[in-house]
Amino acid sequence: MTTIATAPGALPLIGHAARLLRPWSLLRSLPSVGGLVELRLGRVPVYVVCDPKLVHEMLVHDDVFDRGGEVFDQVRTIMGDGLITCAHAKHRRNRRLVQPVFSRSRMSHYGRVMAEHSAEVISSWNDGQILDVRAAMHTIIRRLSIAALFSSGVSPEQFKQLQDDVGVFAAGWLRRLITPAPLRRIAGGLAWDRAAGRVHTAIDDSITRARHAGCPVSENEMDVPAVLLGARDTDGGRFTIDQVHDELVSMFLAAVESSSTVLSWTLDQLSHHPEVQRRAAEEVDRVLKGRTPAWEDVERLPYITSVIHESMRMNPPTWLLTRVTARDTTLGGYPLPAGTTLAYSAYQLGRDPKSFPDPDRFTPDRWAGEAPPRGAFVPWGGGPRLCIGNTFSIAETVIVLAQIMQAWRLQPTRRRFATARVSMLHIPKSIRVRLHARQADHD
Repeated sequence: MTTIATAPGALPLIGHAARLLRPWSLLRSLPSVGGLVELRLGRVPVYVVCDPKLVHEMLVHDDVFDRGGEVFDQVRTIMGDGLITCAHAKHRRNRRLVQPVFSRSRMSHYGRVMAEHSAEVISSWNDGQILDVRAAMHTIIRRLSIAALFSSGVSPEQFKQLQDDVGVFAAGWLRRLITPAPLRRIAGGLAWDRAAGRVHTAIDDSITRARHAGCPVSENEMDVPAVLLGARDTDGGRFTIDQVHDELVSMFLAAVESSSTVLSWTLDQLSHHPEVQRRAAEEVDRVLKGRTPAWEDVERLPYITSVIHESMRMNPPTWLLTRVTARDTTLGGYPLPAGTTLAYSAYQLGRDPKSFPDPDRFTPDRWAGEAPPRGAFVPWGGGPRLCIGNTFSIAETVIVLAQIMQAWRLQPTRRRFATARVSMLHIPKSIRVRLHARQADHD
């Protein structure tokens, strides 16, 4: 059996915990130590899988390397036991029941929702405005997520309230997880409690409406709660009301946080790379010819898609995820007893020069060539637990980015690229760009 190497720099009692306060350099150093590297959080060992081949093997065999660990245990307290957080024993059935939400017959409808609600925000910007990118992308994704999940039955007043509440809910759930209970009210927890309560109530109301609405006129216009309530497994089984609720909460938080984060990082890169921005705008102009993008246009915008993939390679929405061994096993010759916590980092894998030459350079053209090794590009996970909404999310970011490129040219307000704040997600700190109307450029 092969011995697992330990990362250097561990301190007595706390192990590598201090180094994880600024984890990026630590993560990037691990492949030189080994394909599987031990970190210690206090006295608790966590084994980081750095070799893409081993990452692929781990993700494919999710019955052995089950979703779990402290990160998922904490997230489950907010999201519930939906598709994102549930263990292997529930995942296959849950995925079959959620799949109709992402059926091809619904995609054109989603595309219209994405374009309509993002355009309302993008058209409200002003020439010369300095845009708070993170806030703006959060607003766009909140709006279209609410519209996609609740395609009817929500009044304009309820839509506005729900948009505000989802913003508070999504922005505060990470802080909620790490704040000790006695300090939550001091840290703004009371406002979060109220917003979260209204979000849960809105979800319950949507489920109640769907239960009493009967069959919809058109499946393409069906509310997502109705789709989940109507889904049947191969044995005729269905979700309970509580399970539908958990799946909707998971969809809200995953959609808002991941897509808004990807778009924020992407706009920061584009503002610093005018040539890439010019090529993206030219592709949009050539393909769309001034019209609103639709779902069917996503595959006609390969350069825009490459820009987003490159952004996700460099700055994935999650930087560290965990798995737990369900039984005694081995990985790459390394012995791992049942209950071992493993971790993998899409950030580390995307910055590995063995898989991506010149990894710190923003180069969308690399995606026009040979595909990266399996296990090297995993911002959406992989194997049977590949994010079920990854196609939806990529299309969402393509459609939003295409509309931004149609109308605006971006200029950075500072020389340096944005950096990430250390949290459970890979979220950028402040990003601000100056907007220039493209129409003014042509006048």
